[in-house]
Amino acid sequence: MRAFADPTRKALADLVAFYGRVDEAQSGFSCPGRARCSRFAETGREPYLWRIEWLLVARRVAERGGRLPAERPDAGCRFLDAAGRCTVYEERPFGCRTYGCELAQNGGRGQRERLRSLNRELGDLALGFDPEDDGPRPISRHHSKGA
Repeated sequence: MRAFADPTRKALADLVAFYGRVDEAQSGFSCPGRARCSRFAETGREPYLWRIEWLLVARRVAERGGRLPAERPDAGCRFLDAAGRCTVYEERPFGCRTYGCELAQNGGRGQRERLRSLNRELGDLALGFDPEDDGPRPISRHHSKGA
């Protein structure tokens, strides 16, 4: 096992591994790929991110020059490109990975329970990284702080 000198780097690696488990748990779901979930004004909701989740997204933004994409005129997620595809797809937060959308297929009570369990695990991971984190916040609040 590789030693991590930087606790943030280790926490981000743990988050990436966690996201792999989330993706595996979601393998039976399908998404129509319309990016409706990323059109916040249309849906009236947006994903909530723990600080550690934002740091993963911010790391990708930094790798691409450090500037957040501009606000969209349709009030959609800044990370959608002109074609409506997510530009941080690999780093997308839990809320984006779990298809919080009525268009997703293959839901059910068992899956909801699994997602609740994963959500608790994410909270434990986030608080293990930053015990002072006061909980997930809307992605737009993270945007206002910059990358």
